[in-house]
Amino acid sequence: QRRCLFVCRVSRANCRRNSMRLNPLAHHAVNRAAHHEGHCFVQVFCSHPSGVFSGGLDLLTIPETLVAAFPERVEDGFFWLSILDFHFYFDTIFECRLVNSPDVGIPLMPREAELRDFSEHVFATAGVVTAHRPPEFGVVVPEACEVVVAVEQTCGRILQLGPERRRPAALLLKVYEQVRGDAYSSEV
Repeated sequence: QRRCLFVCRVSRANCRRNSMRLNPLAHHAVNRAAHHEGHCFVQVFCSHPSGVFSGGLDLLTIPETLVAAFPERVEDGFFWLSILDFHFYFDTIFECRLVNSPDVGIPLMPREAELRDFSEHVFATAGVVTAHRPPEFGVVVPEACEVVVAVEQTCGRILQLGPERRRPAALLLKVYEQVRGDAYSSEV
């Protein structure tokens, strides 16, 4: 949670089917998840000019001791719900990576180990990536050092319907070293 923002979209169909009053036009984001007495709960932040729309989910099965254990309150836009209700009433989660951001950890979140080395993450490119429009990244370092690059693609299980899924696209990673001006070498 220190490097990501998880924005979630209300499932209009499931809300309509169960007369749940979650506002699909409000902005929702996962603030934290916590285990309590063997059950998982999710704290959601809701932002809308007309107020918080928890749909009453926070009043159903949320233990008071869990709510009291964390500083965020309903009047500030936060509400808790069980992981089962979260899964049912929110159908899409967008993982937004926070690049070049300071620590965005929230109070009482476990701290990750301090990084000794500089690191940077780039997770998206402008436009659609195709075989004819591959992404290009330039890495500039002040002196000789080791650069680690990881190339990943979206997991096909997200869109899988049934036992079969599409084969992942082939990946090709080329690395060149700029020797001077517009001259590059593949002898890295």
